[in-house]
Amino acid sequence: KIHLSVNQNGNIQSTLISETTLETNSISDIHKGANGHLYFTTNSKENYSVLAPDGTWSFLPYPSTLVPFESKNDLLYLADDNIWIATNNGLHHYDGSQWTLNPLGFCRSFAIDGQNKIYVLGLEQVFIIENGVVINEYNEGNSSLIANILISIGVDANDNLWIGSFTWEGDNAIQKVATDGTWTTYDGLDHPVINHPTGDFHFD
Repeated sequence: KIHLSVNQNGNIQSTLISETTLETNSISDIHKGANGHLYFTTNSKENYSVLAPDGTWSFLPYPSTLVPFESKNDLLYLADDNIWIATNNGLHHYDGSQWTLNPLGFCRSFAIDGQNKIYVLGLEQVFIIENGVVINEYNEGNSSLIANILISIGVDANDNLWIGSFTWEGDNAIQKVATDGTWTTYDGLDHPVINHPTGDFHFD
């Protein structure tokens, strides 16, 4: 069973989603779209299970551009004609009529700022998308990005980009990229509390 809790100005509301409303019972991820719908990644070979705010269920078919056993790491729903899926092969994009693949290699997750600039977390770089086109990337060679394995990304209310990374040797870091391009690095040596910063950033 799935229990979802929502904090509405300090009032915690919980909802139980029945197992029988999903196409399959194996759930690996949940994504919330700009339309308020919840998109469940399951072990289905064909669809995302979709829960609308009014409680009705539907399906979003997987892209025709997916290959067998391709991992679906993140979904970004902006509109019916603007859907992104990050996989281990790159970015799949739906424009309302067809899916296309941008073969960037491993893509883990999305973050979006107030100007609708999309950041995509790769394995060792962050791709930047504007108006549906990959315009640039942050990598070790062209920025202050640390040459670690990137594992988390987020954008705060001031449109600052945050990136979490680690190495197998224990070199953990969180980096902030301000809107003026200034980089700030918080590493595990100066801040021992930083330990394998995976998951989602949450900004109060």
